[in-house]
Amino acid sequence: MFRRRLVDSMRRKRLEVFWRALRAFSLLAGIAAVLLSNVFSAGATTAENTAIAKDFVENAAIPEDERRVILESLAETAGSETEWMIENADAVYVAVLRPIKTGSSPGMQVRMEENARKIAQIEATRLLYLRALPREWESRYARRDAVAETMIKWDAGNPGGRQLKMNFSLSYVSGGWAFAVAKTRADVLSELSLRIEDEGPAFDRAYCDEIAPRARELFVKKRYAEALPFYKEIRGFDGGAISDYLDLADCFFAAGDANSAVLSALEAVARFGESMDSLMVERAADVLFESGDEEHAAEFYRLSCEKLHSEQQTLIVFVEPLAL
Repeated sequence: MFRRRLVDSMRRKRLEVFWRALRAFSLLAGIAAVLLSNVFSAGATTAENTAIAKDFVENAAIPEDERRVILESLAETAGSETEWMIENADAVYVAVLRPIKTGSSPGMQVRMEENARKIAQIEATRLLYLRALPREWESRYARRDAVAETMIKWDAGNPGGRQLKMNFSLSYVSGGWAFAVAKTRADVLSELSLRIEDEGPAFDRAYCDEIAPRARELFVKKRYAEALPFYKEIRGFDGGAISDYLDLADCFFAAGDANSAVLSALEAVARFGESMDSLMVERAADVLFESGDEEHAAEFYRLSCEKLHSEQQTLIVFVEPLAL
């Protein structure tokens, strides 16, 4: 049933693509003008960002010697930064600057400012955790935000308590901006980095557990093209559950890649066959059938029937004593 709806949807989308492309073409000139405008206005914005960050640091409740270190480093930065990382032999500092949206009422504005302040502080913490990721692993994971969340949760589960302890973590709001600044010792980050290297496979699994719900959310919303990279990354780490591999097969099918859909369905049964119930095996068989691999589809439909019979027998054995 899922497959038929998916095929019908793909046919309708082909018709929509032409009209969308035509409308998009007529907008290209306007879009190009906006993009060029953004490019030529970026210089002023970047200089303003650094000046605003300096103002916050000047008034932050931090020791004077550390204030001087941060200010000197901010003065040396160039470009479009709204995030800064300052390192020396003993410490690592991070600073985050975020604009605040305008609220529709004074009360709403207060809430906007408080939320922006908290977000800036959370993002500063994430930056420190990301700094602890081994440098050679920076290209290992595709989703930077998911890596940060994985590290935070993973460190929280440390039997000895969080390993990343900050000397200070402060956040402020002023003039339509939220700003956060935080510091930790350099040796703390080095120790955390070594721990991640020692427990590499466990960290990979934790990362997969972090991105799997995001993939599933996109899949349920039928945003298969967006879900596909998530599922491919999960498979690349040899992680995930049965449903992740079946979702991956369906995403490949939706993308018109029947060969990859077949391989993913076969891989799902090869990896999880013993623990798959009849419906899961039937779902794999559906992918194979719609993708043109009728030989394996027939094999898996038979396996699904066998599992269904076994499930019914188990149910009868369980229910009969209750009936007595």
